[in-house]
Amino acid sequence: MKYKLLLGLFTTFFSLSIGAKVVRYELTATKGKINLSGKKKVDFALMLNGSIPAPALEFTEGDEAEIVLKNEIPDDELSVHWHGILLDPYMDGVPYVNTPPIFPGQQYTFKFKIRQHGTYWYHSHTNVQEQKGIYGAIVIHPKEKKIKYDKDLVVVLSDWSD
Repeated sequence: MKYKLLLGLFTTFFSLSIGAKVVRYELTATKGKINLSGKKKVDFALMLNGSIPAPALEFTEGDEAEIVLKNEIPDDELSVHWHGILLDPYMDGVPYVNTPPIFPGQQYTFKFKIRQHGTYWYHSHTNVQEQKGIYGAIVIHPKEKKIKYDKDLVVVLSDWSD
């Protein structure tokens, strides 16, 4: 009985990945100067791929996500949590709880199956990195479109303080 259960789990795991399209992103975290308020340039902004908010990540339900997160912030560890995404706890991105922090000069590759559709977001769980710019949108298209539309437009709102 025990072996049948293991065989069933093994078969289920591999059947999920067969034929799935791998969608890969590389995100690099940096620290820099920016003027978002129009009042003054600050030197504590944190960006992914040079932007605030971070790039929108797009997938289709059934894809395999592969996201390489590189930490080039010279003086702080980094984390990214995939908010609302159904995934293995070890890929959740909460440092010191279920995913290791990413130290300066290191990288971590997140891999998980996309099992839902909708619009979500990702953000840091380290210090106040989210408030300094480590956040972005995730758009997951349904496997089968039920509503006709030309394009998804994502609006990301956040506070900023100098």
